[in-house]
Amino acid sequence: MSDFPNFTRLAIQDLYKLKAQPQDQLLQRLHSKWNRKVDKVVYNALIGTVARKEVGTETYTNVALPASQILGDAAAPITKQLLIDIRTKFMENECEEDIYVTYNAGLLNVLLADTTLTSADYLAGQMLQRGEISNFLGFNWVHYEGIRAADGLSATGVAYVRSAVEVATNSISPLKIVEVETANRFHSIGHVEAIGAVRSDEKKVVAFNFKV
Repeated sequence: MSDFPNFTRLAIQDLYKLKAQPQDQLLQRLHSKWNRKVDKVVYNALIGTVARKEVGTETYTNVALPASQILGDAAAPITKQLLIDIRTKFMENECEEDIYVTYNAGLLNVLLADTTLTSADYLAGQMLQRGEISNFLGFNWVHYEGIRAADGLSATGVAYVRSAVEVATNSISPLKIVEVETANRFHSIGHVEAIGAVRSDEKKVVAFNFKV
């Protein structure tokens, strides 16, 4: 669980604009920033380690995602076969829920350039390109640019089902507009939230590595 202060500033001269348009871009950007934080916390929970309490003791053990649940090669580009292997892994684990898969701009480019895809899949890909979550190759796709590694040479995507992760949030301070006397009485707009996530079942998560 971590705290997330989400704030921005507004000049006093612009306050009337915000009151006239509640869906102002300023508030939209705050909302987008919060969504990106949620995405990051959930992604890290899915592929990271989880502290699990041992039965009958007060001891906790850090459990990593098993190697058997990690597919692909960071030195090789993604292929349609890798996506098929991901679906096969869920079948082997007898997981029959809807599967969600993270993708970024690079992965989208590879998928749309694959001439072996059927026309129906291609049309679904066009919906994906517009930022919609659509059923493509039997997966529900979730856009997240954070899958790229720090070195920019590879990426680690993750496929999962909803029941694979538990997410908790708590409002520490709700959204407020507060006038600050310093700096020409600008207005501080924002909120403070606490958020945490934990992977609940390793068999319901498949990480996959590929070259960017």
